[in-house]
Amino acid sequence: MSRSPSPLYGLPPELLAKIMEPLTTQDRIQFSLTSRFARDVAFQYIFNDICFAGRGWFFKPRNTYHVNTDLKAAVRSVRLQFPSVDLPQLHTTNDRTLLFKVLSSFPNLQSLECLSTTTVLTPTDLPTFFSSLKPTRLSSLTLRTDQHTPVALPLFSGPSGLKKLYITWSFSDAPSDPGSSIAQLYALVKPSLSTLVALEIQHRPKRPGMELDLRLLKPAGDTLRSFEYTISTLDDGVLEIIAETFPNLSTLAVEWCHPPMGHSVLWDPSPPTWSSQPTTRSPPKSTSTAGPGGGTREVDVPVCCFEG
Repeated sequence: MSRSPSPLYGLPPELLAKIMEPLTTQDRIQFSLTSRFARDVAFQYIFNDICFAGRGWFFKPRNTYHVNTDLKAAVRSVRLQFPSVDLPQLHTTNDRTLLFKVLSSFPNLQSLECLSTTTVLTPTDLPTFFSSLKPTRLSSLTLRTDQHTPVALPLFSGPSGLKKLYITWSFSDAPSDPGSSIAQLYALVKPSLSTLVALEIQHRPKRPGMELDLRLLKPAGDTLRSFEYTISTLDDGVLEIIAETFPNLSTLAVEWCHPPMGHSVLWDPSPPTWSSQPTTRSPPKSTSTAGPGGGTREVDVPVCCFEG
């Protein structure tokens, strides 16, 4: 006795998306049990986004490594959020190696967020981490470093072909190579300069010092539309450099970790020289600084936002 095909068979993908998107994960699982066709459709939504997080992050790569290729092909977005306080006794170097293998097994991976780099993912691990992404179709990468650890030598390149790149950079120089942290930051950004549409760089060193020469990013000038930049020094001349380097921006946000003192183009009564006129201004961000007697006090950090 032959089985009749699923009534969903032949529906256009747009209509299937309208059916699947409002459903909860549990509803999608129930839907996947109705037929093989429904299973194939539901897989694309059930396993579209996965997250490895918390102190038990290493269990998921162990389980995911052995799943079938259909499930791995459904993954489009991965979020890594390691605990701020790592417990290395609970995992091994093999778990990190397995994580890299799992990432490389997602052929359709498009977005990756790595929201914390503790002892789980150190500067020494980053070359292997980025190499594991080469077989994927990655177009968006978020990398948030949160430790002032020296960069690893020799320097290594970041992924190529990215459209969106968001970096929080707090690594410090290698002891034997002053300026290596900035050189490594540039090496991460450089391979995708000709394809970037959105770029965010939050430079948060332990102490204010060297800054990335934004003129090196000139190859992104044709494609870049959104640029967010956090600067650790008192330099306010960066605005003129941004205007020259990225002439096609529609969105710009600049934050100074340490407020510029005295004359500044932000408060100059003369008209600005860049093409995009300021239309909105974000309220000042608040941060804590050391006060008399070792206490802390709240101060305002200037933030300048522009939209074309």
